[in-house]
Amino acid sequence: MYWPYDPEHPLTKVCTKCGQEKHLMEFHLNYQTGKRRPDCKACRRAQGRRYYAENAPACRQKARAYRAAHPERARETVRAWHRRHPGWQRDYYRRYKQRYPRRNAVRQVSRGLVELGLLEVADRCADCGGGPIELHHPDYSDPWRVVPLCRSCHMRRHNAEWRRTGGGPVKYPEEYDDA
Repeated sequence: MYWPYDPEHPLTKVCTKCGQEKHLMEFHLNYQTGKRRPDCKACRRAQGRRYYAENAPACRQKARAYRAAHPERARETVRAWHRRHPGWQRDYYRRYKQRYPRRNAVRQVSRGLVELGLLEVADRCADCGGGPIELHHPDYSDPWRVVPLCRSCHMRRHNAEWRRTGGGPVKYPEEYDDA
């Protein structure tokens, strides 16, 4: 369920640490209470970094002790996970193509145009000048309209769109089940 705009539930909030007004997606959600934290994600991140800088040896020792006590929870490498789940990526892309056939068709046409040399695309990111690039489609109505972006700028644009449109399946507190 996506969040429709409701004037009784504003989409912004003021952080208690930095005092800036930010979008609700900039605040962690407590799923048990359905309320947002009073301090923003950036302030929480900065506080965590300060704490680790001041207590690095103790943090590392605690992590070592946890890993020793819980070997079953040790993080495996991405490569090892893919070895254990060989068809995962293929199945994921198959489901994605079924769910978004229009996007897939436009992407294939754009790739074909680039391969044929009919669509000239810069080899540097349009935002930061970095590389390698990915093709960003601002909308999927025109396969000729693409923007070359590096991975981080591409994800930054998609995350900005995600925040602008309400951020996805977040519910109001009263919509959570009491059970």
